[in-house]
Amino acid sequence: MKLTAVTRRSVVLSAAAAITATGIPSAARAVGTPNKRKNIDALSQPELDAYKRAIQIVKSRSSKNTNDPTGYDFWASLHDNFNESIHSGCAHYSEKFFPWHRRYLSDFEALLQQTDPPTTAGVMIPYWDWSQPPKGGGHFPQAFMDSSSPLFDTRIFTKPTPPWDPADLLNMVKETDWNIFSGKPDPSNGFGTNPGVVESGPHNTLHTNISRDMAIPRTAVKDPIFWSFHAGIDLVWSRWQRLHVPAGTTQSFADGAAVIWFRDRSYTVASTANTTDFGYEYDYDFSGDGPPAPPALLALAQAAGVTTTPKRTLTLSPTATDRGVTAQAAAPTPLGGNTLVRLAGVKSFHDKSYRLVLYLHPKEVNLSSLSPQSADQYRMTVLTLWQAHHEGEVELFVRPTPAQLAHLNQGWTITVQSEAVPDEGGGAPMPGMAASAALPATQQLFKTLELQER
Repeated sequence: MKLTAVTRRSVVLSAAAAITATGIPSAARAVGTPNKRKNIDALSQPELDAYKRAIQIVKSRSSKNTNDPTGYDFWASLHDNFNESIHSGCAHYSEKFFPWHRRYLSDFEALLQQTDPPTTAGVMIPYWDWSQPPKGGGHFPQAFMDSSSPLFDTRIFTKPTPPWDPADLLNMVKETDWNIFSGKPDPSNGFGTNPGVVESGPHNTLHTNISRDMAIPRTAVKDPIFWSFHAGIDLVWSRWQRLHVPAGTTQSFADGAAVIWFRDRSYTVASTANTTDFGYEYDYDFSGDGPPAPPALLALAQAAGVTTTPKRTLTLSPTATDRGVTAQAAAPTPLGGNTLVRLAGVKSFHDKSYRLVLYLHPKEVNLSSLSPQSADQYRMTVLTLWQAHHEGEVELFVRPTPAQLAHLNQGWTITVQSEAVPDEGGGAPMPGMAASAALPATQQLFKTLELQER
């Protein structure tokens, strides 16, 4: 399969044919009772077989003609091939991240349903809950581990592989500020400048540790696990919406009128707010997330979010050490409950991904003297900068837990360490990554470390 053979311009020229061939309308599909996306570990054998058959059919179409608008390569190119000049490519590092992928999965799902009806008429993209151990153990659902299956790709097994800590994910779901959760609005057509906590956390981190194809944007969809992985990402958004969008209302966005190009048409961020508009819901027990947030708390979050001016900013002066950079976090007066750690001027690269690991520890603790296991007790978070389509700088926000905020007010130290994402599997470097690409020292990877009270 040669994704590079499918250019963005050929996508545009073929889009009208794709609409005719697939019958997918250019707006959200009007439906009755929404269908259910199920956990891939909960599919019956006939359901799994139907999904695999649909994937095999679209792959076979691409084997005959890589430019077939109803084939797998064509649809992979909509995400993997990027050309900002014609308003296309996957949307990342901004508020558009969740909306772009929701629409993308929904339209591909409709294509799968039309591959071989009635066998495939009820096919829904199964989600992978990568916060829970798969049935049967291991890191990945067994459906993706069968080398004879059209869902197979070579897997990699390095830290941090799934499952993602469910408690950490729940903290993200309970984040009241939509733009911390999702990213700030962005007027560009591709990579913005502020990934939200889900994207910089589990999305980027797991992408780089699932397979060599998933590790970079230009080949991500070559691995069919992409669809179930991103259905799991979309499920996280649905969980957030249940808690933070009052019943009977539609989610508002910082820039809901922002336009995203897709296939032969444009659509707005706001048009993706409801899964039911696209004919699906999730077969998932949402009760474990707790009750919806009170309206007063939602209003407060909107009034003091990251798109507003902070009440107070405390810039920290990092000092380089053999384990990264450290900065004393003591405030002249106690920091309030709505305090964020902000990293600004964080580098993103076109040829490599890397991680920033934040620790919060007493100033007398020397992380260099601790084993990795002992140091983990002080770890705040892991932030992964996924390889972008171009060089740039982004900002990242971390909300301390109540316990971490108390430690900040006691003068604990923040240490930032960087880790290169290795080339997995041996042999040639990952596609798009030069063998000699080296990660700069930690102090060269960002410009500003500060605390913002809102």
